[in-house]
Amino acid sequence: MDGRVATRTQAEPVCRKAPGTHSGHAEILLIQRKETAQLYTDEVLRRAGFWVRAVTPSEASVEDGHAYSLIVFSNTLNARDVAEIGSEFRRRCPRARLLLLLGPNSAGVDASLFDAALEGLEGPTALVRLARLLADDSMHGAQGMSA
Repeated sequence: MDGRVATRTQAEPVCRKAPGTHSGHAEILLIQRKETAQLYTDEVLRRAGFWVRAVTPSEASVEDGHAYSLIVFSNTLNARDVAEIGSEFRRRCPRARLLLLLGPNSAGVDASLFDAALEGLEGPTALVRLARLLADDSMHGAQGMSA
């Protein structure tokens, strides 16, 4: 993570508004490394009616002040990025739901930080179903889900 995150004090909230919608669509932040996988996941979520902002780990920041309903962590991320970025979003944006996509390179990733985890091989239907459930949970302020 870059040094900008450390400049805010613990008491100053970053995600000031409740998770919401963009033109009536739940807002998702998608964090991935590989552009081809990013485009695929992005397209699946968009076709399901979500508004998606896709970024790389270096672009992922709680500093943008935006309140996402759901933050999706791709199976293309390394364990260090997942831990650092996930911890920061969990701490600074507690209303957002965190979804971890698992894949063959997910060894060493601590899934306990996330509201849910989904094996990538379960496919787009499972991704859309779980994304809807988590986004709805986030927008209605429920206090947690089991993974």
